[in-house]
Amino acid sequence: HDRTTALSDFVAAHNAGVTWYLMRRLAEASQAQKDMQEERVRRQTERERTLGSGAAQEVALMELQRGMASSSASTLDGSSGTGGWLGGASSSLANSLASTLGTRTQGLPPEELELSEDEEDEDVELSASQIQQFESENAQILRAAEDTLAAVQQAESRLLEISTLQVELVAQLTRQTELTDQLYEDALATTEYVDKGNVQLREARRRARDGRMWILLFLIGATLSLLFLHYY
Repeated sequence: HDRTTALSDFVAAHNAGVTWYLMRRLAEASQAQKDMQEERVRRQTERERTLGSGAAQEVALMELQRGMASSSASTLDGSSGTGGWLGGASSSLANSLASTLGTRTQGLPPEELELSEDEEDEDVELSASQIQQFESENAQILRAAEDTLAAVQQAESRLLEISTLQVELVAQLTRQTELTDQLYEDALATTEYVDKGNVQLREARRRARDGRMWILLFLIGATLSLLFLHYY
């Protein structure tokens, strides 16, 4: 008995140790996943911020180029003096802004300029992959939502079917209860009728016995009367 108790205690201690080890590994894995998710969110935020600044610069350059093209077209068409003055002002403003942006990029060394261009290309590539990843995640979320909605609708239809079956079951049970009550009342009435029939049978038997006795007495009396008349 002591050996069995010691063995069971050892097995319980072993199971507790295995459970503790698994819980610790699970906590470490959860912490690692949390750290990875935080790092991923941080990188995505940095990429979005970098992508936003690069996109703003590209939009500004496109607007400047569009303004320069429109101003050059207006000056070539030979418009009025006021229009030419406005076109010249806009073209000068566009040229100044473009030169300002150009000086920012030209002021950098060639290595840094190439590095910035590579970083912008990398940001664009990362943003495209990020957009694709977001689209895939949105598709997965939409698919999961559709599956959840379908499951909810299926569960709702099943609940409606179950409620309908419950209503039918309640109706059947009510009908069976009514039939059982009717059968019980019929059984009580039949028992009462049987009791009355038994009473009537006993009464008829008693009357038949009395009738037979009176007939027997009458026959005996008649026989004695005939014998008396025959001898006398």
